[in-house]
Amino acid sequence: MSVLGNINTRNYSQKTNYQCGASEMNLLPFYATEVSLPGVSTNVIETSGRAGAAINMSPTDMIFNPLSVTVLLDEDYKVWQDIMNSIHIDVETGTFENKYFNFWIEVFNDMGKSVMKIEYYSCTIESISDLELTTNDDTTEQTFTLDIKYDWFKIIKNDVPVLRV
Repeated sequence: MSVLGNINTRNYSQKTNYQCGASEMNLLPFYATEVSLPGVSTNVIETSGRAGAAINMSPTDMIFNPLSVTVLLDEDYKVWQDIMNSIHIDVETGTFENKYFNFWIEVFNDMGKSVMKIEYYSCTIESISDLELTTNDDTTEQTFTLDIKYDWFKIIKNDVPVLRV
């Protein structure tokens, strides 16, 4: 295929390659401009061995960093409203107890082909950033940041799980 053939198949109108969603929150797939795929830290135990040499024991647990997503706001503010409404329902009932949901991020290449999908399980919202609205700004895109804590995740590529944590 020629180089021009590849250029013609690119979607230049799409501003992002990241799509997200959460079915339990009735969030339709929405777009993100930035996604910080979280890292992990393990709890390696260092103990003393013979002759004072340190021995590293296998980790006893894993700690995942929070998932941070910069959400591209739609022109009707529907994504922001849906997320805020789901939180306000919990406030009205007086509890956040057992409020978990599953969240997913799908990563696309510049040609629009899905590269991988990451599913996060037992999620809870850690924070939602302020939504800055101003008429004196040249910004054409409005965004807000969504920080999510989760218990574990699974990376899926071509509908085949390749990593399970």
